[in-house]
Amino acid sequence: MPSRLITDSTEHIVLNGNCTTDAVGGVTRGLAEILSQIELKPSSGRAKVKFAQVLNGFAEPEVFSAFPSACVYALEAEYDENYALNIVPSSMLEETATSGEQLYITNELSCRVNVEIWCQDTKERSLFVNAIEQLSSPVEYMSGMRIQLPHYYNTTCTLSLKSVEYEDTEELNSRRYRKARFTFMGSMCVFRTHTLPKLNPKTKVTVTDIENDGL
Repeated sequence: MPSRLITDSTEHIVLNGNCTTDAVGGVTRGLAEILSQIELKPSSGRAKVKFAQVLNGFAEPEVFSAFPSACVYALEAEYDENYALNIVPSSMLEETATSGEQLYITNELSCRVNVEIWCQDTKERSLFVNAIEQLSSPVEYMSGMRIQLPHYYNTTCTLSLKSVEYEDTEELNSRRYRKARFTFMGSMCVFRTHTLPKLNPKTKVTVTDIENDGL
């Protein structure tokens, strides 16, 4: 199941025990999966356009280029050292979420995330920049966007758009690359699981004889 935008402020999020990434990787993967769902509908009657590829992190050398494309990667990340350890209440968990383990909130994470988009003409770049600007603030009741992360305990993260920069250098232009870079600030809770000790209750009965000379 891919990540998805949360647009209903009353939606109840239920956590589970599924964790396949670290916390920072959970944020970048979530944003990458949301970007891969963008679909442009040009008014000129041209065919719908999507990113040909969206990468979570930089491409490996053997990965061929495809356009338009996007790359999501994290920069510095900070953890709130004053955050108190909290047990996640059972009301926020699936019934069999942790299979005998207790889920804890250990920290709050804040990280800066960059998104680079690579296009081959300025019109296409402008359309994708506009789409990401619209995506970054999809609801009226809050700033930024809230993303559900099935790959990280099914929790949510919040991302706010901070800046966008067009990169039109002579070298990029000579290769018909039209590039833009966005910077987001992301935040979410960090979790860990702890195995609960197994309980083997036993009953101990002590019988005391009472001598009664009157019987």
